[in-house]
Amino acid sequence: MKRVTTLIVAVSVFLSMFSPWLTSTAQAAPGNYLIVLDPGDGGVVGATGPTGLQEKVVNLDIALRVRDRLVGAGYRVIMTRDSDNPVSLAQRVDIANRNNASVFVSIHTNAVSNREVHGTETYFSSRGAPYGFHLANHIQSRVVINTGSQSRGVKDGAFFVLTHTTMPAALQEGEFISNPDKEALLRTDAFRDKIAQGIFEGIVNFLNEYGAATISPTNYTYRAAYNDYQRTPSSLSPGQQVSFPFAVRNLSNFTWSSSPPNQVNLSYHLYDSRGRMVTSLNGLRSPLPRNVAPGEVVEFTATIQAPTSSGNFTIAFDMVHEGVAWFSQKGAGMERRTFSVGGVAPVAPIILAVAPSPAEKSPSVSKE
Repeated sequence: MKRVTTLIVAVSVFLSMFSPWLTSTAQAAPGNYLIVLDPGDGGVVGATGPTGLQEKVVNLDIALRVRDRLVGAGYRVIMTRDSDNPVSLAQRVDIANRNNASVFVSIHTNAVSNREVHGTETYFSSRGAPYGFHLANHIQSRVVINTGSQSRGVKDGAFFVLTHTTMPAALQEGEFISNPDKEALLRTDAFRDKIAQGIFEGIVNFLNEYGAATISPTNYTYRAAYNDYQRTPSSLSPGQQVSFPFAVRNLSNFTWSSSPPNQVNLSYHLYDSRGRMVTSLNGLRSPLPRNVAPGEVVEFTATIQAPTSSGNFTIAFDMVHEGVAWFSQKGAGMERRTFSVGGVAPVAPIILAVAPSPAEKSPSVSKE
């Protein structure tokens, strides 16, 4: 009996020390999830290494290795390409959205003019679907651990395949094919296997932690009415943060939860005068103070922050059903206001309906 107990303890210690990602895989229900893998490039030559290794070849090979691991673990997988054929960005997005994928992962190999640069990095987009950062973060962590490559971090990038997919999405750059030493590694099965294993483990860990939140119910409708009581400021100082009361009526067909995993929050999208998103201040949240049933109005504190640069800006208020959808992605419009930041001509005055009395606290404009 003592020997058996000792063996059990030894096995437990081994698993906890050397396979930390395995502790969560038993929690997954793989068949519930559909993963779309997107091997970057295809068709055209694209980036090549110093000795001619082509990025598109590496991307596809790594993606196929990830696919085989996922399928072997019971997950459903769709490839945007499984041969050297051109696929447009719009087609890649359409494949993921049309099939209602749980996650989308685009697989790439980096290249720059400076041949000394090396390391791995993974992108998400703050303009994309919720939980993209967490997917990218899990993948980045496991690729770095498996390959031993320098971590260049998780980065916010407005890539088309990240901003137009309606599920958590990440774009992984395994190594720099432009670096001679890394190109040599990328030629080997062993190194490609390490990248593929890292991506696989990252996807599995993400689904174990957030997977239940990524399965979007098909019977939800997303509608909201907003009212800022004419309190959104028309001018701010650079970097200034302002809080003010804000009311939203739930015009959806489900109760908005104020707690995880599928809580609903008010989110802010900030654009400059040319319509470009200010990514550093995009997607900031204000939480609901309580659950909000269909038809109910909730009032809470909205907090916005001005950019540090001067100019005219537009802030768009949008509800977000975390892990499921931005309301605007489901056809519910945003509520937009304009303001100026230090030292520029003031923007046109904001014209809103008269704020309701405290007893009403009812938003005046419906957004569908």
